[in-house]
Amino acid sequence: MQAGSILINYLTAEPSWPSHFAFGMLITLVAAIFGCLFTWVFFIPSKKLVIDTAAQAVHVTYRYPFGFRQDDVFALGDISPPDVVWHKNVDSAEGGFWELKLTLPDGRSITRSSVSPSLTKQ
Repeated sequence: MQAGSILINYLTAEPSWPSHFAFGMLITLVAAIFGCLFTWVFFIPSKKLVIDTAAQAVHVTYRYPFGFRQDDVFALGDISPPDVVWHKNVDSAEGGFWELKLTLPDGRSITRSSVSPSLTKQ
């Protein structure tokens, strides 16, 4: 109730910058957080790659929120072997990490790296 009355007073009354500065910053922060979550959830889907050698096919599943799902199937012969890529990271004590990169026939690529950044565990 109090937040609603502050908002109504803020929109209708004379602007009073010092008394409503914290309220405005709180609204801006919450909007920025929801915007980042929206971008992450809707534009970066969960990906699952299954290589089925018996069927000679590669199944790629993209999962979006609210049950949206995209299934792509490619012939195993159309896909080149994965590339092993070194990612340089000067912040890491070991200088970087290894990653597998698989490029699909439609131009998209799927990358996977170890959960542990330690080179001895990779």
